[in-house]
Amino acid sequence: MRKILSFFSSKPDNNKKADSLKPLRMALVIGGSYIVLAGIYIIISSQYAAEKAQTIKALQLSELQKGLIFVIVTGIIIIISLWWIFREIAYKEKKIIDQRNALLISERHAVAGMLASSVAHDINNVLTTLIATVDILKTEIDGSDTSKKHLDRLQEANEHLISLTKRLSQVGKAHLVSETQKFDLCSVLEEAVSFSKTHKDVKACNLNLDCQENVVMTGFPDMIHQMIFNLVLNSAQAAGEEGHIDIAVEAGKNQIKMDISDNGPGIPEDKKDNIFQPFYTTKETGTGLGMLSIQACVEAHNGNIKVSESESGGARFTIIIPREKG
Repeated sequence: MRKILSFFSSKPDNNKKADSLKPLRMALVIGGSYIVLAGIYIIISSQYAAEKAQTIKALQLSELQKGLIFVIVTGIIIIISLWWIFREIAYKEKKIIDQRNALLISERHAVAGMLASSVAHDINNVLTTLIATVDILKTEIDGSDTSKKHLDRLQEANEHLISLTKRLSQVGKAHLVSETQKFDLCSVLEEAVSFSKTHKDVKACNLNLDCQENVVMTGFPDMIHQMIFNLVLNSAQAAGEEGHIDIAVEAGKNQIKMDISDNGPGIPEDKKDNIFQPFYTTKETGTGLGMLSIQACVEAHNGNIKVSESESGGARFTIIIPREKG
């Protein structure tokens, strides 16, 4: 029984040994074929030269020609063979490097997903308490319009946080976004602008929204809301107090164009390619993740984003997304 078990357990080693002998067998076959063919050529060509040559000088010339032809032909064969071999080696090396990089990226995504899910779980626990507190406050405070407005704003912020934690949780499950929805883009933008105005850096800015009515599209309204908030916040922080921020929407039959521009200092040409890099920031207290979130939203909608200079010399972000997400 032990012998049988040891026989079966030694199979993988035998397979490895057989695989290691493959190159040797191929080399022997190719080398042996070359020796046989070269030998046949030398024998036949020598006999032919001896029969045709009438003098020793003619024989020498024939042997010289025969040798040159042999060298040229074998040289061409070697060049073609080496070209093919080196091309295959380079292709396999590239494939190995690509697979290794893909594996590293996959591992990083897995770690990021687990971390995101963990953070989302902890935030949800805090939000549960916060939502319950808001509900209690609604029943206890006076019913003035101002108080109601502030509580509604707080509840709206809670709902957006819940949506964000859901997205974080989904990262750990290998899919970023949920099913698409049909929604009115202008309504989402109005909510985002109104929400942005409560931020301390945006309060003093002049924020204008120009959007047609009933711009219906298919996508992820929560992501659009967060994207506009991030863009407005970035513009406000760049433009400073009493800055001007304009949001213009042009709706076509198949796509929608959004322009977000400000009168800040703008973005230097040499930094435009870096702003979407993870953790890249020029702010002392920045995280470098806001622009990454914006890019994620654009990509989730199969759109594109371009950075240019606004008419007032500030930054302009042009976002084009299809009305129907494919």
